[in-house]
Amino acid sequence: LLARSPHVIGYACEIKRGHYLTRSVASVPVLLVRDNKNVLRAFINACAHRGACVAHGEGKAQRFKCSYHAWCYDEKGNLIARPGAEHFEGIDEATLGLKPLPVVEEKGLVVVGLQADVKVAGHLDSVAPALAYPYEEYEHLQTWNFSVDANWKLVIDVNFEGYHFPFLHKNSLHPFAMGNASFDLFEPHARWAFPLRSIERLRDLPEDQWPDCFEGTVVYFLFPSCVLVQGSTASQMIRIYPGAHPGQAQVQFSYMLTEPPTEEERAAHLEGAKFANDLLRGEDFIAAAECQQGFEAGRDSLVLGSNEPLVQHIHRVWDEAIGINES
Repeated sequence: LLARSPHVIGYACEIKRGHYLTRSVASVPVLLVRDNKNVLRAFINACAHRGACVAHGEGKAQRFKCSYHAWCYDEKGNLIARPGAEHFEGIDEATLGLKPLPVVEEKGLVVVGLQADVKVAGHLDSVAPALAYPYEEYEHLQTWNFSVDANWKLVIDVNFEGYHFPFLHKNSLHPFAMGNASFDLFEPHARWAFPLRSIERLRDLPEDQWPDCFEGTVVYFLFPSCVLVQGSTASQMIRIYPGAHPGQAQVQFSYMLTEPPTEEERAAHLEGAKFANDLLRGEDFIAAAECQQGFEAGRDSLVLGSNEPLVQHIHRVWDEAIGINES
């Protein structure tokens, strides 16, 4: 499923001209490089010699050198230098470049395939009209990488229903947000939106006085495993993949700002990012881990209500992708 599917792995604005960015995508190390002509390329982040990474983290660079034996590559993935080249006579140097991956930018998001034959162009076509956000102008604030003791599907599930708000989030999210929501399906993708309680004040206002921006939060499921949370001042990308075993998930959580902040605003946004991170890791993902324990104890089936339509949809498209038909 994951090897054959395109993946949304970041915001286009995270990779400026002349910069690079590394990502782990379903345990595949990926290197993204944007050259000075604004061409974006993707490679498997593995040296042709012994397979070690040629880049770590992110930054500005046009050359990438393996820290193991110092083989060096340019921004197009070509091998341009290697110590002791005389020891590798007879090997065609043209075959020793970084292995390219298909990559495209759509709606200000970066989409990558993990195999050369994965079609990435058009992956977001069905949901594109709903992604009307200027992602190219956003600013990165903070990113966390961590694991969760639950299957990756359970970790995704917690993001797509408000049924749990009054219970799991009784003292955190529930006091200012409502769990009743609207939803839309876009072929394999989906979105749902839940309002803030402050939206109730609009009852007594003429519609022409309503704010331009939805007074709440919109959450997208971008097949197969990207969760995109959109608010008025911030956007969050939660990428979720299988971990080392079926009872573990690997998560990358990135927090972006919709516009550059002042120093005072940055401090407030850092508090907002901490709240979002604490909510996920201290409540949602704790619940997912408990669900995993229930499965491992023998509770091996899901019961989904009519008030959980997106969870049903997401499991349905996963099943369809791997050829499992509904019974």
